[in-house]
Amino acid sequence: GCKLPAVPPDMAKLKALMGIFFLSCGMVEFGAQLYDCANLEYFRITAPAFRSIPDGIERLHKLRAFGFENHNVAELPEGVFLLPALEKLCWDKAPAPYKAKLKRKYKGLKIVKNWYD
Repeated sequence: GCKLPAVPPDMAKLKALMGIFFLSCGMVEFGAQLYDCANLEYFRITAPAFRSIPDGIERLHKLRAFGFENHNVAELPEGVFLLPALEKLCWDKAPAPYKAKLKRKYKGLKIVKNWYD
């Protein structure tokens, strides 16, 4: 896997980027600069070391699938409830009450444990 401590700051310049996959990365900081990638539709990260996701995710209006696996993130920022295109959330440790809240907000949202489910 990759050994990135954080999202490279220059990623914010990739305005046409549609998908990001950081696999087994050990990343310690999420990096809100990803929110500047306005065309991002697919974002997946596995085995990060960070414990929270910064506010601002609602800026990713086109985000259809958001996934993180093997992590220590306890909850998502409220902006997740403002993603109009969200169809799939891969969150292997999603607490049951949080899942219910998401399902009420997004009719038909698939909340899965594995990206390929």
